[in-house]
Amino acid sequence: MGVTTERSTILKTQEGTLTTALTRTQRQMDLKVQPFDFTQGAAAGDATSTQGLVKMPAGKHTVIGMVVACSAFGSSRVLDIGYEAHTKSDNATAVNALATAFAEDLDVSAAATVFIPLNVAMDSVGGYGGQRHCRRRTRQWIHPGGGAPGGHVIFA
Repeated sequence: MGVTTERSTILKTQEGTLTTALTRTQRQMDLKVQPFDFTQGAAAGDATSTQGLVKMPAGKHTVIGMVVACSAFGSSRVLDIGYEAHTKSDNATAVNALATAFAEDLDVSAAATVFIPLNVAMDSVGGYGGQRHCRRRTRQWIHPGGGAPGGHVIFA
């Protein structure tokens, strides 16, 4: 077997030696970062409580990842992060809320900062809200008063 020098399709296209059209995920993309923060009011929330974090932009994009930092919520507590119900950009397709779309069962019993790698395609006519749910592993309790997550959504 001899030594070879090969060029990827993407590299050959960038160099102009191949005229194949690249897909959206093959082209260079501009990453966008949407910060969020939230502090729960003094009262703890019941088991059906949610907290709105951020409104993401309308249109099609891919959520690449999230950085989430939060204070200690207490023993056996976990955090879910998802999105609110919205309508796709075709103005006809309704998308149900999904509380665990981006993260499920993040351990928030102690203060932590985590990176959540994602590859979630999103499509919305008027933007969509990101939301969180915090609960005990037994799903009996949601979030402590004063609990404070913050972070960034990274998307392209």
